Amino acid sequence: MHRHMIVVAALLGMALAGSGWAHAQGGGTAMHLTPADKAEIRHILTSLNQGADFNDSDLWVSQWTPDGSWTRPDGESFVGHDRLREYRRSTRVPGGGASSRRHWTNGVVLTPTADGATGVTYYMLLDISASPPTVSSAGHYEDVFVRTGDGWRIKQRIIKPYPSE
Repeated sequence: MHRHMIVVAALLGMALAGSGWAHAQGGGTAMHLTPADKAEIRHILTSLNQGADFNDSDLWVSQWTPDGSWTRPDGESFVGHDRLREYRRSTRVPGGGASSRRHWTNGVVLTPTADGATGVTYYMLLDISASPPTVSSAGHYEDVFVRTGDGWRIKQRIIKPYPSE
């Protein structure tokens, strides 16, 4: 009986040591994403697209953390609300109004992380000035999301157009 308890204690010790090692290697335990978390993140993605499509710079910028970064396909990054707002305003349609393009996104896959979540989303940009509308570009976004005092926000977005460059 005593020998059996020693074996069990040894196995338990190895399991605990192994789980500690795995935890250290993985940088922590991934947070759990509730259905409400996933819905809020998807709402942020939709609001971001509508902010761009309808030239609403304030709506677009409000989806980001104050130190959020957006990286274009050419590698140029815009970091922080001021730079993001400056970029968004530089792309506005003269005279206001909606742009002639619409973001069409789908296939959002969210993965919990220790700090929040990552996401990959397919996109197409449609030129709606053409009849019928035509795809002007396509690819995917790689995002990092964090929960803030104001809810979920985008911490980082990298755009990966197809075909890959």
